[in-house]
Amino acid sequence: MNVVVDLHHHNIPFGSTVVLVIDCWEHSYYRDYLSNRKAYVYAMMKEVNWKLVETRIEKCEKIAKIFGRK
Repeated sequence: MNVVVDLHHHNIPFGSTVVLVIDCWEHSYYRDYLSNRKAYVYAMMKEVNWKLVETRIEKCEKIAKIFGRK
């Protein structure tokens, strides 16, 4: 499930497991990318530790199996 969290701490689903977070508020990219959010996101995706993301996804899949979900 993709979740958009406004204000950094509101609307976080209870009991969720975070797989990947990218901060897209202007304070996170404006200094280096000005208003080019797309370039910032592409650059951040290159910096992601994909092995860690894969480990988190595997954890979520194990939890889903426990509850009978795919």
